[in-house]
Amino acid sequence: MEYLFIGLAAGAILAYFLFSKLNSQKNRSRADEQSIILMDKIKSVCKFISVEGDFSEIYHYENMKEKYVSLILGKKKAIILITAKAHVGFDLSKVRMESDIENKKIILTNFPKPELLTVETDFKYYDKREGWANPFTTSDLTDISRDSKKAHSR
Repeated sequence: MEYLFIGLAAGAILAYFLFSKLNSQKNRSRADEQSIILMDKIKSVCKFISVEGDFSEIYHYENMKEKYVSLILGKKKAIILITAKAHVGFDLSKVRMESDIENKKIILTNFPKPELLTVETDFKYYDKREGWANPFTTSDLTDISRDSKKAHSR
């Protein structure tokens, strides 16, 4: 009888170690990563940036479409910090250059007015809360980014 208990105890210990070994191998995550850089196009740019501005905005998003449904499913809300960098300058490709060889001068004409050259935006999500049956989807995040850019450009 005591051999039965010793056998059961040894079997339980062996099963525990075997299960923990197999479970640890299963929990190891395998991630395959691949990165490919594609060149879209290269073009010669002749721009002169004379002013650079940094802007920040806090954008509050709350899903209020279905008021009574959101009480049951939960509502989505997020606070987004939008940082933007704007470059104002001159597009020098519009300038006409003429040379006066005799007087050794270069004459610049049709100098353009300053214009907004680029706006670079970055989004950081803070306090992103979603309902238990109403999670954020990728299309929701894309819509939030688009709407906040519209509000930012006003």
